[in-house]
Amino acid sequence: MESDATRPSFNRHPMFWLAVCFAVGILMAKFVAVSFVAFLIATIAFLILALIFRAKPIATILVSIAFVSIGAALFHGEVKQNTETRLKTLYDNKSFLSGSPVEIEGVLLGRPEPSADGSFLTLKTTSIRYSGSDRIVTGKVRLFMPQRDTVQIPDNLRSEISNFKSEISDLKYGSRIRAACNLEREDEYLNPGVLPKREMLDRLGIDSTCSLKSSLLIEHIADESVFLPLAWVYDQRAVMIEDLRNGLSKPAAGVMIASLLGDKYFLDKDTADLFRDGGTFHILVISGLHITFIGGLLLVFLRWFTRNRWLQFGVTTTILWGYTLAVGADIPVVRAAIMFTVLLFGYAIYRRGT
Repeated sequence: MESDATRPSFNRHPMFWLAVCFAVGILMAKFVAVSFVAFLIATIAFLILALIFRAKPIATILVSIAFVSIGAALFHGEVKQNTETRLKTLYDNKSFLSGSPVEIEGVLLGRPEPSADGSFLTLKTTSIRYSGSDRIVTGKVRLFMPQRDTVQIPDNLRSEISNFKSEISDLKYGSRIRAACNLEREDEYLNPGVLPKREMLDRLGIDSTCSLKSSLLIEHIADESVFLPLAWVYDQRAVMIEDLRNGLSKPAAGVMIASLLGDKYFLDKDTADLFRDGGTFHILVISGLHITFIGGLLLVFLRWFTRNRWLQFGVTTTILWGYTLAVGADIPVVRAAIMFTVLLFGYAIYRRGT
């Protein structure tokens, strides 16, 4: 028999203590003037040392210090994003005036998100023309492209514009575009208890928004190279949305598209009000409930075919993260996917959890 001195000792709540170390690192970074690169190098160094001394008690201390360091590194990385080239910084410090005409260029971060009367485009910006001068910028912009143009088209240009619209309709993940618009980033309708618009945009990771009057204001420049599996996921999501729209009534399609694919733009007002009045609107928002339910069903299904826990872990997490990215990878969804991945990893290595 093994003695108490030689028997391995496991902490039942390792993620809790690692989370504490991570939070300490974030707090420490606010008072320590060390660069992101320095904290990142320190993290890698401590993790390598922990791997070298993994059979000794000091490994626990080294891993803990590494998580403190990575917390500090990510804090500085977040601060570094808000540089002088960040769009939201330029609008907040009044370098750019909200609502002023600009010409923005960037790469689509996904397929155009369809809605009942148009499409939403999420753009990773690379440059902007403001008041006649070009600048390199960073940040995300959300553009709304209407389904029907509000501008009058001369008869002699209809055929040429028809070909142009065909090119615009082929926009996809990785398409580089240029758009002429009036970007906006300002607080509106500041009623008591209502989140300011800028705070809402920051929570969504969006720097500014714009509604285009016509698709003619968008120019499709080129298609950048992208991660093909992710492009395939976005394509399949678009196909599923179109199939649900064509196969179900308008209210039913809106509910199914919102609850399964995370697109709430097809919900009609009456249906949305019914869910709100019944206190069940959260069902239509992709959250931890959906991730856990889908992950649990996948795990039960795979158990019928294999007892290999690592295979169950690999297949389930791959499909689950594909779904997470397909529905927009919002913070609550990503958080739930991470939690389920950690839980399933514990299951794969035969660790019990509370």
